[in-house]
Amino acid sequence: MRNQITSIKNSGIRTLSPEEYTAGIASVRTCLGIRPNESIVVVADKTTWDKEATVIFETAKSISKNTTLMMYPGPKQNGEEPPPEITQMMLRADVVLLITRMSLSHTKARLDACLQGCRIASMPGITLGMMKRTLNPDYRALSFITTKLTTLFTCGKKVRIISPAGTDMTLTISGRTGIADTGDLKKPGSFGNLPAGEAFIAPCEQTAEGILIIDGSFANIQLDMPMAITIKNGKIQSITGKKAAATLMSQLASLPPKASWVCEFGIGTNPKAKISSRILEAEKTFGTCHIAFGRNCTFGGNIDVPYHADGLVKEPTVILDGKKILAGGKFLV
Repeated sequence: MRNQITSIKNSGIRTLSPEEYTAGIASVRTCLGIRPNESIVVVADKTTWDKEATVIFETAKSISKNTTLMMYPGPKQNGEEPPPEITQMMLRADVVLLITRMSLSHTKARLDACLQGCRIASMPGITLGMMKRTLNPDYRALSFITTKLTTLFTCGKKVRIISPAGTDMTLTISGRTGIADTGDLKKPGSFGNLPAGEAFIAPCEQTAEGILIIDGSFANIQLDMPMAITIKNGKIQSITGKKAAATLMSQLASLPPKASWVCEFGIGTNPKAKISSRILEAEKTFGTCHIAFGRNCTFGGNIDVPYHADGLVKEPTVILDGKKILAGGKFLV
């Protein structure tokens, strides 16, 4: 089933509404700068191909006739590699849009395609409502705050995160480079999420310490109550909570040990995003922060496992080298 791949090149799957077309154009023209005759590949799975992926396919096709929709059953978890046939299509394309339920962002296929000069937007778990709501922010303002934060991250050494729910943890970012997800994906080799809006960094491995309370959202797990995660030497030591905590523990038990290592710290910068069960949007919510576990070798770290999952902290206070840059979810920079 996994390798049952369908390729569609003819448009007309369905007629788009004006709102859908506007959201699609924001992705393919405003963010990716697609040009006529460029090779465009839209990767979808069985949950997205006739809805969200079709919006992108039809709008991309209106600009470049050389647009293909590739559909397969999809990854079973974030970070799982796509089939070889899709990887090869990605390597040959000018632009790729990844629209699957689980994320292909942190895969070797995505990284290799970018190294070949492909421009890639990843939209795991996006919904039609999310597309209409979040793909047209004030990109200039979003870029300003996001770039400012990443500059601070790159120059910073030590981060402390606290929150009303009980988060109190530290991590080291010395020598690592901050990354700005601003939605500008026009340069060869560019990669980012759509919706855009986060400043993030790969912390130094085995430096995170403390208590992390996930009270906003967690990737592909429905929170039934906040999860309390104890972290020591950069690794998860324990997880408490109800069903969500049990689900996460079960996931991690089936994966390599480094799947439980802290791999990312980020701050959301998109005013149009809102906290929901879809981490793609939730982690972009203005003034929130997130911690991820698993793979980070695709953005400056050293962890290489087939897993990447983010958890959201609401109303955080973030202290960088002794100076508050975020206080209760309000920016101070």
